[in-house]
Amino acid sequence: MTNRTSWGWALGLGLVLGMGLGLWGPTPLSAQNSPGGSFITNFNYIISGQWTHRRVSPWIIEGATDDNFETTITFDEPTADTTLTFPDGGAASAAFMLSALTTNDVDVVNSVWGVSNGFRFEGATADAFEITVAPANVTADVTLTMPLSNAADAAFMVSTLTTNSVQVLNSVWGVSNGLTFEGATADAGELFLTVADIATASRTMTLPDMGAASAVLASTLTTNTVDAANAVWGVSNGLTFEGATADAGELFLTVANIATASRTMTLPDMGAASAVLASTLTTNTFGAANSIWGISNGLVFEGATADGFEITVSPADASANATVTIPDVTGTLPVMTMIAAGATETVTAVTHAGACIALDTGGGSTITLPAATATGNRYCFIVTVTGAHIINVVGNDEFVGGIHQGNDTNDTTVFWPAADASDNDRISLNGTSQGGLVGCRYEIVDILTDNWSIIGSCDASGTEATPFATGQVA
Repeated sequence: MTNRTSWGWALGLGLVLGMGLGLWGPTPLSAQNSPGGSFITNFNYIISGQWTHRRVSPWIIEGATDDNFETTITFDEPTADTTLTFPDGGAASAAFMLSALTTNDVDVVNSVWGVSNGFRFEGATADAFEITVAPANVTADVTLTMPLSNAADAAFMVSTLTTNSVQVLNSVWGVSNGLTFEGATADAGELFLTVADIATASRTMTLPDMGAASAVLASTLTTNTVDAANAVWGVSNGLTFEGATADAGELFLTVANIATASRTMTLPDMGAASAVLASTLTTNTFGAANSIWGISNGLVFEGATADGFEITVSPADASANATVTIPDVTGTLPVMTMIAAGATETVTAVTHAGACIALDTGGGSTITLPAATATGNRYCFIVTVTGAHIINVVGNDEFVGGIHQGNDTNDTTVFWPAADASDNDRISLNGTSQGGLVGCRYEIVDILTDNWSIIGSCDASGTEATPFATGQVA
């Protein structure tokens, strides 16, 4: 007979005799100290007072079936008094939470233990820092499910917002293939962040440290991505526009390096399909050489030199739609203006073509034309002050055509031709018989190399004489 069996028989016999005979009254049985033994099967034992189990040996619990499978409870050797309390579980049935970690205990490495309304996780280092998981006070049953992550390692997504939950203000929560952001107001409007199905390779999207309050560039095109039709995406210092066809041709929008101050470019509400005015000059900007820029009701042309002088083209306020057509020719557009010649004036196509040049000096204005090269440029000369005015050519140039001249006192009119090959290289007005009176008008056109066409009309005083002179210029 084993010690456990003999111990059980002794205890059972003593209890039977004590209760059956009632001879000993309240006198308790002496404590039975034994190195082993067992309770009688299906017998209810009432244990009161303080019991001391003085051996390290485990507690072995057989269970409802007497077989080879038991539950063993062991105790580490304590270094101080330890009290384990079995609380009122609050339900008809309850169970202990167990751990496969045999060293699991408060503040022990890798341990998990319960705290008021939560669990505490020590982590790999036994120190003063733990993670506590505590649920909020719920108004109805809530189930949190840990899905199969399909990976060897995974982690929960956590929030520093202690009230973070579905449809709670400022909350973020997961949905199928995405995240939902509630925003500052708990309402029916949320921002849903999802990703396209990626079948080829993993992708990484990085939100940079933007250094200030800012926002992500979004698109209403759900297929927006690099090289996709109609897509827009960011590149270094710019944006790329794919266009309607996904091909190798894109529009790249970039900005110059701005070192002085911030700039704002505004695209106005143009009210209809329209386009931005672009330039092939990559340095095009206000005041830069060769630049063009818009102003109120006009365009400003800087010219080759970046200075304080520009040309502004501005239309008049139209009373009806008007179209101005620039012909398909190379030349200079005439401008209706009057330029004072003064005592001397050297004519240039840039400044004078198409303009009226006023011969405005009583002592005489001397004009020098540019070389005739068949440009078709027209120059108008009109006398505003009677005087001895001179119009010279340069080099081998000469005048062809003629001048109509009438007498200022009668109806006599003469025509003075500038005969070709006669070296007519000067128009010399003397303010009397050769013309040069107020109102005389002369139009000179660059028609051929070395040839200027002249047509003029004027009046003269006294006896009319030709205004052409030959051999005056080399």
